[in-house]
Amino acid sequence: MSFSKKDIAGMLKEYEEDYHTGMDIDKMAGLLHEYTSGYPFLVSRLCQLMDENVGAGSGDVRRKAAWTREGFFEALRMILTEKNTLFESLIGKLYDYPELSRMLRAMLFAGRTFSYNVERILEKFVVHFNDIYGNCNEKFLEEEGRKYFLLYLRPIINGEGNYYVESRTRELRRTDVIVDYHGEQFIIEMKIWHGEGYNRKGEQQPAAYLEEYHADRGCLLSFNFNKKKRIGVRDYVIEGKKIVEATV
Repeated sequence: MSFSKKDIAGMLKEYEEDYHTGMDIDKMAGLLHEYTSGYPFLVSRLCQLMDENVGAGSGDVRRKAAWTREGFFEALRMILTEKNTLFESLIGKLYDYPELSRMLRAMLFAGRTFSYNVERILEKFVVHFNDIYGNCNEKFLEEEGRKYFLLYLRPIINGEGNYYVESRTRELRRTDVIVDYHGEQFIIEMKIWHGEGYNRKGEQQPAAYLEEYHADRGCLLSFNFNKKKRIGVRDYVIEGKKIVEATV
């Protein structure tokens, strides 16, 4: 969840109706969104600091000065030097995940960029989906499973790419997703497991789609209701095309 600039402006307008600071609502909303990306805690905390700390004392004069560009940056300095649960949690993650720490250092100090690996996204989706929904019944998985994958995918590529749902049968047995991300195109075939015969046929479908898109590798996301299923990710080659199959 995040606030848009419009959302922030709406909240500032309500505040302004009560306190009449004379702030430029559009500019203040722009600053808050630019420096927080709309993260609710950061938006709320900065506003609280401007209201209670920067604007404390000397009545209306001090309050009006707080809701300016200068007042905003004073609040920003305050939040960067204070201890709060959000920052402490994030710092803890850097110690827990050294690879993340190294990646952030490379981004901040060396200007490197990193792209998501769509195949890695499938691996994580399998783990998270089975942790949360692994015990749900077949009806739930068939109706909701693929929807949850698209919801899982969307925030990851948001702002950097797009996905397209290409086609779907009336029986909802197939959904092809095309992902455009950082100049690359990824083809993901989705299918519901309906027995070995159907499954073998389904494994050949991605190769045909890859041929149409002149691609050498693609992904297959299988929703399997067999109680003896083996969840996870495997690679195989069919008709010269590499397929990465994730099974949930």
